[in-house]
Amino acid sequence: MIVVAFVLVHVVAEAILRVPALAPVNAGLPWLPVVQNQAWVHAILYFCIAFHTLYGLKLLAGDVGLRVPARASFLVIVGIAGLFALRELLRYVGL
Repeated sequence: MIVVAFVLVHVVAEAILRVPALAPVNAGLPWLPVVQNQAWVHAILYFCIAFHTLYGLKLLAGDVGLRVPARASFLVIVGIAGLFALRELLRYVGL
């Protein structure tokens, strides 16, 4: 639920920043563009999207009959999602 809430907040914030009809809301939130452009916000977003996608694929694999060890697959998924977050952080420092 936290992943869904985070992505929902991000989508709503992007809409406020980009949709002309929401300009009055944007004017009332001068801190929003500053927060949206923080590297850590993007890193969390990429981690959440990668984790959710990979965990969904793991569940799908289980549904079609493949045996996927729970602990090992969770650690691999967290590691791969962490690489997505790290890549985003390194992009902001110019690497």
